[in-house]
Formats: sequence, C-alpha cells, structure tokens
Amino acid sequence: MAKLQPAINYTFYDPLGHNEPVDSPYEYIRSKYLRCPEKTNIVFRFQHSFRFDHNKLNGYSLNDFDVKAIITITNNRTGNCIYTKEIPLSETSGYEDLYLPSIEIPQGFYTAKLSLKGVVNGVSNSSKLDVLKWLMYNPMVYLHLNSVIIDNRNISIPNNSSDADTKRLTFISIA
Repeated sequence: MAKLQPAINYTFYDPLGHNEPVDSPYEYIRSKYLRCPEKTNIVFRFQHSFRFDHNKLNGYSLNDFDVKAIITITNNRTGNCIYTKEIPLSETSGYEDLYLPSIEIPQGFYTAKLSLKGVVNGVSNSSKLDVLKWLMYNPMVYLHLNSVIIDNRNISIPNNSSDADTKRLTFISIA
C-alpha cells in the first residue's frame, strides 16, 4: 500500500521552532525551511504595504532611495540558489498582491528567504542614511504559500479562517 500511495513529506516550517530574524538598519531577513518531495510546484503570493509620512523624508523623495524585497530559495545541501526574485517597492495606498509564477522545486531541503533591503541612490550622506533607517521601518511584506501541488495533487493550505497557529506556518513576514 505504501508503494501505491507514498507519503507526501512536504513541510514549510520555522527554523528551530521560530522565525529567527537577521536585522540591520538597512536589511531585514526572515526565513523558513522547506522540505519537498519529488514533483513539487509552489505558487507564492507576495503581499506588501509601503505607506509613510512624507514630511519625515526631510526634503528627499522616495526616488533618493532603493527599497526592495528579495525572495530566494536555496538548496541546503548544495548551497545552490534555485529561485530568486527582486521586487522594487514603491509607495502603496494599502496592501498590494503579486502572484509569482509556479516554481518547480526538486526533491530536497531548502531555505526560503524573504529579505527587505534599502540603499541610498546617488551620493550618500548621514542625513540620507538617517532617513533610510526610518524608511526601512515602513514596508510590511509577506510571502504567502498560495498553492502547493505535489505529483499533480493539491496540498491544502489553511485559509484565513483556519487555526491561527497553523496559518502562521504558511507565510514569512517582515512587518
């Protein structure tokens, strides 16, 4: 029976039971581990909100800074990055969603990482760096598991009305 109906060993989970942050004034990183059997396809939904008080830009504009989210999936055994996507962030009026194309992931263990990075465009100075530090606290970004298909079978992803602890395991957040 096991050969006819093999177990699906798919998980998306926090390292060491919690999401360990890696933070600096200009970069925030959150990650989760991903264990995939053969023939795994995942669709992620990237969701973000970037609103701020323009008066706190001290005369600068958002064009003076480059703030972006970076999504990477890396094989833990080989260190090879199998997927990367950079998403430049611009001001939003609320939450905006971006559905990423289906990613085919070979069997193995991976780290799915969501990074928020900011740099000064042009000449940098202490005033611009202070504004960038403040600006980096404003984006709220999430990487949601939208759908998982393993060997042509849909894997159930808890929805918003599901148990909160289970739902928490279906996304990575920097907020």
